[in-house]
Amino acid sequence: MFFLAILAGICACGFGFDLAHVQTAQQQFEADARGLISDFYGTVLYKPLNHLVTTFSLLGAQLLAGIAENGIPAPNGRTTQMTEAEFRGFWNDLLAGILQPIEQAVQTAALLGAQVLAGIGTEGLNLSIGKRHL
Repeated sequence: MFFLAILAGICACGFGFDLAHVQTAQQQFEADARGLISDFYGTVLYKPLNHLVTTFSLLGAQLLAGIAENGIPAPNGRTTQMTEAEFRGFWNDLLAGILQPIEQAVQTAALLGAQVLAGIGTEGLNLSIGKRHL
């Protein structure tokens, strides 16, 4: 009797509870939906999107080539090309605008570091966090 119960348990575990090979309706629906979406993308969306992206890429390349040849177009239709002095002035102004905030940040960090070192020099190094000794 005991042998039959063990044999029945092994058979049940081996065949009855092994449902991994059975495909549920939800899994079938997901597979069908994935197939439908990929077919829709491949047949309806891919060609127009591909055409749109390639057209914008070519248009951008033409625009950049025109700017490289003729300069930046002005609003009234004429192109403006900067002289060498204007070009140097542009870069000097840009560099000054970038360096000033960086210089102020370095000065502030140096001042804070000096204050911390002065505090350590006068009061010593206090390793207790959040507590004051009176």
